[in-house]
Amino acid sequence: MPDLTPIGYIIDQSQKCIGKRSIQFKYINGITNNVEARYEDISIPGRSEPIPQYDSTGYDIYPITIQLATAEEEGFRTTAEDTWSDYLFIKSFQYPEYGPTWRIARKPPHLALLSIGNKFLQVGQIRGVNGDWSESPIDENGRPHIIKVTFNFYVLHEEPLSYEQVKAGY
Repeated sequence: MPDLTPIGYIIDQSQKCIGKRSIQFKYINGITNNVEARYEDISIPGRSEPIPQYDSTGYDIYPITIQLATAEEEGFRTTAEDTWSDYLFIKSFQYPEYGPTWRIARKPPHLALLSIGNKFLQVGQIRGVNGDWSESPIDENGRPHIIKVTFNFYVLHEEPLSYEQVKAGY
């Protein structure tokens, strides 16, 4: 029997979450970390090259690829419909929640709590969702059994990180 213990969770942190509030996943194909500092070039007359002046550091961005799949274990079974529902849950983070009229989008976008194993637990935004089921078997309703989902997770810190905090491992 395969081990179906999840290694990760995505939990919707919205106060007005409608429907599914969280998903769990078993397979992660990759996670990396991208951070980029932005500098503004200051030109000084008579100097042959500009002087960079620090502007800001961007988000901690984690490109992540997970795999959603049907599974079967004694007393536990997921279907292709469950897999599709989990994919739509992740995809829903790309859309705003509208106010009383459809013209006013609620800001900021939904926040997600992403947990991977016992090493990674962060709150942030899910952006740029891509689902790939091109190699998956399809059920009788046209739903894929396996979906490889790639997205960018933008960590949102309560306070901006400092040089010292980053060196200390925050």
